[in-house]
Amino acid sequence: MPLTPLVHVTLPDLADNSIESHFAPVVLLLEGPIKVNEFHISRSLKRAARGEGVPIPPLYASGVVYAEDPAGREDWRDVYSVLEKGTGDCDNLVCWRVAELRVAGIAAEPVIKWQHLTQDTAVGLGYPSSFVPPEGLWLVHCCVRWPDGHVEDPSKLLGMGANFSNKA
Repeated sequence: MPLTPLVHVTLPDLADNSIESHFAPVVLLLEGPIKVNEFHISRSLKRAARGEGVPIPPLYASGVVYAEDPAGREDWRDVYSVLEKGTGDCDNLVCWRVAELRVAGIAAEPVIKWQHLTQDTAVGLGYPSSFVPPEGLWLVHCCVRWPDGHVEDPSKLLGMGANFSNKA
């Protein structure tokens, strides 16, 4: 019987020193929380089918809204933690959305977008000046790529106001 890969991740050529090669490992890091969420969602559906509770709702029907983590923090949370808090940032929302699509049989994958902000721009947007180095900062944003190639942005759909580059 042939082996079926658990995940497929499309990465750029990591041999170069490009921006893509620096952000590509984030895609691999997202696969862990996605797998945890796939487990939770599948298990909740099985329990609900046996009459043992309700399933985890689809992301867009859950009432969860987008909210950034506090400046200088990155909190990776599973679907139950996001539901409990009622908010999630891009990585939390993408890990939930990709998991629910995969459980439904859709081969979605996480993708990373990035954008550089100068120090003046970042401070002007509200980042604390003590947090932003003189060379500025890179914002990294997570989205969902569908099998047909289109990119979905759960954060934008759930209230994020920022616009990111189209690099994905």
